[in-house]
Amino acid sequence: MSSFLELWQQNAPKEDFKPFGLFPKQNFELPHQILVDEIEVHDDFVGGLVVNHKHFFTSSEDATFKVWDKETLHLIQEIETCPTNQIKISPCGLYVATADDDCQVKVYHYNIENEEEPLKLHKTLTGHDDYVSRLAFTENLLISGSKDGLVKVWNYEKGKLLKDLEGHEEWVYALGVSPDHKKLLSGALNSTLKYWNLEDYSLINDILEGSSLHYVMGMTIGGGNHSGKGNKNAVHEIAWIDENHVITMANDIVLWNVNTWEIIWQVDSGNKYDIKSSIFIPKYNLLVTACEVIEGWDVKTGKQIFLEVGHGGSDIYSCAYNENLYTADENGTLKIWNIEALMASGIKREHSDSVGELYYHQEQKTLLSSAYDDTILVWNEEMTAIEKLRKKDGSQANFLATVPKKPHLSVWGWQGQVIVFDAKKKKITKKIAIKNELVQYEKGVFINDDEILCMTLCYLSRIINIKTKEMTMLEIPAPFNKSIQHTENQILAKTYPTKHLDRKDELPKKYKWKNLLSKEDTKKHKQKESPVYLFNLKNLEIEKTFEVPKHLKFKENDTKYAMETLHLRDNLYFFFYSDLDYTVILWDIENQKALHEFKNGEKENTAILYRFIHQKCLYQVDKTGNLRCFDAENYTKKEEVFLQDNLFGVSINFFEEKKILFFANQQGEFWGMNIDTKEIILKGNIKIKIRCALLKNNQLFVGTENGKVFAFELFKV
Repeated sequence: MSSFLELWQQNAPKEDFKPFGLFPKQNFELPHQILVDEIEVHDDFVGGLVVNHKHFFTSSEDATFKVWDKETLHLIQEIETCPTNQIKISPCGLYVATADDDCQVKVYHYNIENEEEPLKLHKTLTGHDDYVSRLAFTENLLISGSKDGLVKVWNYEKGKLLKDLEGHEEWVYALGVSPDHKKLLSGALNSTLKYWNLEDYSLINDILEGSSLHYVMGMTIGGGNHSGKGNKNAVHEIAWIDENHVITMANDIVLWNVNTWEIIWQVDSGNKYDIKSSIFIPKYNLLVTACEVIEGWDVKTGKQIFLEVGHGGSDIYSCAYNENLYTADENGTLKIWNIEALMASGIKREHSDSVGELYYHQEQKTLLSSAYDDTILVWNEEMTAIEKLRKKDGSQANFLATVPKKPHLSVWGWQGQVIVFDAKKKKITKKIAIKNELVQYEKGVFINDDEILCMTLCYLSRIINIKTKEMTMLEIPAPFNKSIQHTENQILAKTYPTKHLDRKDELPKKYKWKNLLSKEDTKKHKQKESPVYLFNLKNLEIEKTFEVPKHLKFKENDTKYAMETLHLRDNLYFFFYSDLDYTVILWDIENQKALHEFKNGEKENTAILYRFIHQKCLYQVDKTGNLRCFDAENYTKKEEVFLQDNLFGVSINFFEEKKILFFANQQGEFWGMNIDTKEIILKGNIKIKIRCALLKNNQLFVGTENGKVFAFELFKV
């Protein structure tokens, strides 16, 4: 099995780029034994997937139904149909049925001996009034569930409707037939769960009553299970284990005793979204569930056996098993897995979505990576993820600040709360809940050893005491967004032009308020413009206000505010006012005076991707891949260098410590350029789009769009 180091050596550039080379810190094994193969099977998400000993069958939103050779992965037959939601194969193996968006169920006769066209349409079953979502076979029956709220029972050989099972009032989204083919469990999107007798088509029991469901602009509202029993949300998947036990799945997983309908065990799946597909494998007593990750569960205990970020965070809509595990995702990619190797791999601590932020605790040699899958990973010096911190229904955590005099403590803003992470203990030591759970802090600055001023885009700034958890809210005309330190006791805080979204009737009475500006100023700043404030951290007062220059030409609906600030030297700062106008103004903060205005360059309408200051010069990287340098002393353009095409949406960083400008392209190639000599001094290719990068001492960390984190040692060539 190849290691990551061997892969890197095979793909690393052959040239030597002085003074630095790259050595990967990780030496994990690639999952060649786990991942057997992969293939692009459709142009859209794969809703249906079944497999037997010779073929596998796929269907998709792209309105095609396909038959593939299991050994060669060659396409055998393609049938043009309509978007298809599920495929099922009959117990005898002679029939294959599809649940279709055209309100029909199509039943195909399967002739395994026909090498060119093994499927031939046998019957088309009509009668549903809306999408057919789910199917289930018995020896003699085919059951279909639809958005019309009906469960229909068919004689599929004759194409005859035998019975409508009425009772669900909403979209039937889950069906499961017992192993003896005598019972049926059905679930709908309003969380109702019904138990049926298939011998006389009678309702045996209403397991869950459910709640009301509404549709607003195509979105489903409500429908949660408020009974306090069973899955917290509507059941999406059902798997019978034996005649006495059945598993229902939503965001959580529940094992029921069918005789008493008592819960044997219930666990959260670890996903922030509902499970989209599942398969029970009796040979291993294993339940496999899939959403944005693939998970394996011991059905006796509910213990998680493995977790694999198999499709880079893409939603997995279907799975099947025959000797190997087959999974297919929203992009049309199908992967084949060695199930025993998956079980042996165990629970991986990985991100399943794009990595947005990296922070390194120097003394403890601990890296934290935050991703859009609501997780923070904690990495040790060997670049092994040793902890996975999760917050459900949140968002990417943002690093706010390090605690003064305690560098092992870092503070993070996580939607609806602020957390303190202890790098020595490798765990969260404090969670401070915010009353408004929508608040997401983007920046923080400590005003003393215990109190941090937390800033956000559309909500009022809060001063939070990380010891006592007490909060003080600042009533300011426009929310502080981000800041830059001016002096020990002062910050330049750029603001966002909006009326704050905090509602006073939601605030505890103990919150303190400070009236910092007059009513006239407050009214003015509720308009579509906003200043930069020089803010005193000791007395919590706005000392100076830097307004948007009146002569700047904005379009009628543009918001007017400083999008970014950079410190040049002493009291001189650059304010960047609009990516539509590309205007940069140099301000003298002490004298409250705008000194000079200049444009990005000759090209108009060229978005600036990144800016930084180096040796009294302003550098700007635009979306065309050009680096422009301006002398901030005499306001002239010094030089222009072409970096690389396709820089939009990837990481660009300037690392002052080593004078390295780091940039990457869409394909995962990255470079490090000495900003003084313009030489490329390091180069690599991880073949995955890079979203963020961090250089500490001689270590380069990069986070990618599919949740991977890589680390490299820089060494002298």
